[in-house]
Amino acid sequence: MDSDIGKSLDRISKLPDSVLCHILSFLQTKNAVGTSILSTRWRYLWTFVTSLDFDDSVLFHDGNEFDGCNDMVNFSFMNFVNRVLLLRLRELLGDDIRAGLQVNPEFKRQSFQPSVAFRTTYVSASSAHAKDSSFIFAVSGWRSLGFSSLASSSFSLPPSRSRPPKAKNESQNPNKITTATRRYKEESTPSRLSNSSLQPYEVSAIVIDLGSHTCKAGYAGEDAPKAVFPSVVGSIDQMELDDPDNLDKNSESIPDSKSVVRPFDAEKSKSKRKLYVGSQALGYRRDHMEVLSPIKDGVVVDWEIVENIWDHALRDCLLIDPKEHPMLLAEPSSNSQQQREKTAELMFEKYKVPALFLAKNAVLTSFASGRATSLVVDSGGGSTTIAPVHDGYVLQKAVQSSPIGGEFLSDCLMKSLESKGLTIKPRYSFKRKEIRPGEFQTVDLDFPNTTESYRLYSQRVIAGDIKECVCRAPDTPYDESSYSNIPMTPYELPDGQTIEIGADRFKIPDVLFNPSLVQTIPGMESFVETAASVRGLPQMVIESINKCDVDIRRELFSSILLSGGTASMQQLKERLEKDLLECLDRREHTSISWFISADVVLQV
Repeated sequence: MDSDIGKSLDRISKLPDSVLCHILSFLQTKNAVGTSILSTRWRYLWTFVTSLDFDDSVLFHDGNEFDGCNDMVNFSFMNFVNRVLLLRLRELLGDDIRAGLQVNPEFKRQSFQPSVAFRTTYVSASSAHAKDSSFIFAVSGWRSLGFSSLASSSFSLPPSRSRPPKAKNESQNPNKITTATRRYKEESTPSRLSNSSLQPYEVSAIVIDLGSHTCKAGYAGEDAPKAVFPSVVGSIDQMELDDPDNLDKNSESIPDSKSVVRPFDAEKSKSKRKLYVGSQALGYRRDHMEVLSPIKDGVVVDWEIVENIWDHALRDCLLIDPKEHPMLLAEPSSNSQQQREKTAELMFEKYKVPALFLAKNAVLTSFASGRATSLVVDSGGGSTTIAPVHDGYVLQKAVQSSPIGGEFLSDCLMKSLESKGLTIKPRYSFKRKEIRPGEFQTVDLDFPNTTESYRLYSQRVIAGDIKECVCRAPDTPYDESSYSNIPMTPYELPDGQTIEIGADRFKIPDVLFNPSLVQTIPGMESFVETAASVRGLPQMVIESINKCDVDIRRELFSSILLSGGTASMQQLKERLEKDLLECLDRREHTSISWFISADVVLQV
């Protein structure tokens, strides 16, 4: 039955071959060869496409000698061409070959040679020997090259498969470069590009967003990141790791981490330590393993952890060499010059990236929604930030921030449940046994060497899931008497215990709008003094806009964007819009209320 369901979901396989080949003709070859995950037919169908697109980031180096172009033919590019051609089930060379080259702006145009030879080696899958093949691309443009209509050349493909038909005037010597004529066409705009001409150049830039809660990494231009994992790490001192008594013990795995547990102590000596990065590594309990965050109050305090997180994202998740990809890093709106300099130093000196750009989170959010001017309300795991963006720049003087974020709300929920006698058991602290079909028994496990930070981390993972499942922003300000008879919502904990959550599922989210509610939550006394100076979300929005120039206030009110995981809470958008209308005075209300009700964009 499961197999039938899987087949019904594979709608791509139901398309005719001609339609699939047409779709593949719009993809770069590097993307086409990886589409087998979508459909089993794509692995062989793309071999019928008559165009090969070998676009890649190949850098020119300054120099006037033709031999200097050999630097451009780097190992990765040749390796990529080899893999693509070897994957083809039919060794039929496409009618068109396309390649995009990134050109150094300082490279003088007159120093270009009329042609550049790319030499590749094809290794047979059935024999140990290798055969060489060479082909020539004609230089046809300043920034990109378009190659089509192969007239003649010589190619040597693996003998284990059927030989392709020889091109006209092909030389008998496979290593000899024969006359290769390329008919190229240079296109100035993407709209003029066709299947037989050069596709828009793609630099395969990498985007990394290291937040206080989650690290996201992926390719620029794609809809979603390729890698999402916690921005906290597990740390074990090397001395403890070498002790046989402190080796890893068996434990139950837990879901993806979503919290920062213990900020790094700057005064702690940076002795040798083993770091565990990623959801899977953090999912196993280890003796004496502390959970550390490299970020405190939006500022990086431990660059060693940041380097390990970047290593995990680039090499373990994306499986790339950072030397071959430009890098775009998202940074907080309040990032300091020293932090930016340190980031650039690591990227250029350690990772050897060819290009780097640091962009403000608020600016990226604004551009993602197609706006150059907007008010970005970013509510993440560690804090909430209000940042106005005007013409692509953050107005620093008007940035507002609050320490209340997703982790703080999770802590409030845990304390509230504990006050009612409900304790969240970490996943590693128990094991469920099936005593009879359909009936389970929970057995508690004792791990005395588990650190407090890891215990709290494990509890916050569960509390965060409870918050996401049952909590929602109330339509009106929370009042104890009004919500006393609210229906209870059940939630089953990992240990099998079912708890009932009533008014807390409205009270906890309302802390974003009314921080003084923290005083009514037992166990949160440490935040009571700070709560007096923290403003609610609507007040922060109004204050941020009022600090901006009067000429752009109307536009900011009409373009409010929500971003961050906490901002995705149910009914938060509607509640914020309602409170903004009530916070405005009568004069402002009459002049811009229709903007809020009609044109405001509150986008999660």
